Amino acid sequence: MNQVAAAFSAVHKITGISIDILILAIIFLVLGAYGFYFGKNKLTAFVLAFFPASLLYSVFPYTDRFIFLRDTPAHVALSKLGIFAVLFVLMNIVLIQLIHTDYSFSKMGKVFEVGILSLSAVIVIVAATHFTVPLWGVYSLKSGLVEGSIGRLGEFWTLAIALAGVYVGSR
Repeated sequence: MNQVAAAFSAVHKITGISIDILILAIIFLVLGAYGFYFGKNKLTAFVLAFFPASLLYSVFPYTDRFIFLRDTPAHVALSKLGIFAVLFVLMNIVLIQLIHTDYSFSKMGKVFEVGILSLSAVIVIVAATHFTVPLWGVYSLKSGLVEGSIGRLGEFWTLAIALAGVYVGSR
């Protein structure tokens, strides 16, 4: 893990790009590749699966029983993230079966659609790690990207923007 931190630190020194932006850019590129390779319906399902998974997680009565790592607050946060991830994957599988969309015929249209859907997926990932299953004990964005959106109003608008991105990207 120290090698990864050293690599991010070296990139930050060379480019001046904050580590948070670099991490989000890597997630964006990975999700973009996922969208190009597997299709728009799977990327759309990925973004939309967050909403029912969050609802199920918020009412899941057995969270304490499935927390296997209790040594530190970071371990508890990672255990809770694992529970959320299982619910998320199940919702994603269901939604993939229901969503059928095709890309636009133009190459620029396809790039735009994948870009918007990938950005929506990054927003949902940030929302999941800040609102649904807070990972502050593990890692927290330090660049102020999320600072202005803390709170119920910010949570609402963050998720509304992600939904708007799904609408624009899946048309």
